[in-house]
Amino acid sequence: MKTGIFGSSFNPPHLGHLALAHAAKETFDLDRVIFVPTRIPPHKEISDGWLPDERLLMAHLALYDLDSREIEKRILKAFPEIVRNPAAKASALTELYDSLRANLRDKDFEVSEIEWENTRERSYTVDTLEEFSWRFPDEKFYLLIGRDQAEVFDTWKEPDVIRKLAKVVVADRGEGTLDAALSRYPFMERFPFPRFDISSSTLRERSAGKHTLSPYVAPCVELFAGMVPARRKLPGHG
Repeated sequence: MKTGIFGSSFNPPHLGHLALAHAAKETFDLDRVIFVPTRIPPHKEISDGWLPDERLLMAHLALYDLDSREIEKRILKAFPEIVRNPAAKASALTELYDSLRANLRDKDFEVSEIEWENTRERSYTVDTLEEFSWRFPDEKFYLLIGRDQAEVFDTWKEPDVIRKLAKVVVADRGEGTLDAALSRYPFMERFPFPRFDISSSTLRERSAGKHTLSPYVAPCVELFAGMVPARRKLPGHG
């Protein structure tokens, strides 16, 4: 079984993330892709946008991989101190989720909460891959990364172990900007990925300004972000 591992802060999860996963799945004939939201990134602090539990919930909303009862429970947990009448808000979002899930759920995509299950201070890719290798010893893993990550791969924790645990594959937008990284790391392999014309940082700024995120995110993510907008400064960051 071939499994893609796609780690990101998903701050927020957007349609570009889904397009990248679909492209990798098609190129490498993957059986499934596991989306791994990063709880505490090792190389950068998340100072704006959404809190870790909110990003995790949005990832589930984008992939429709939980049943609606579990979604409602998590929404109620996220809402009480943020919005008025949380039960009504949860009901509206759950109804939308339920109405879309049957048609939009891709059973080959799922969200892993593995980085919420460990007690480590930081979330390192090598640790996550080792855990997946222990849980699924018969699977072959493909680590999905972008150009920016590929260019600094040698700064990651134990990059030589990572390349033994998974085949490292890099999204290529066809702009010729991957050549230097692939020359430096010949074990990496590129896969074509359609250009996505808006950044996560732009989406966070739009949400913080109470602007729509449509058409760049899934409908349930759009509704959640309208109820719980991105913060320009998260708690503890000024």
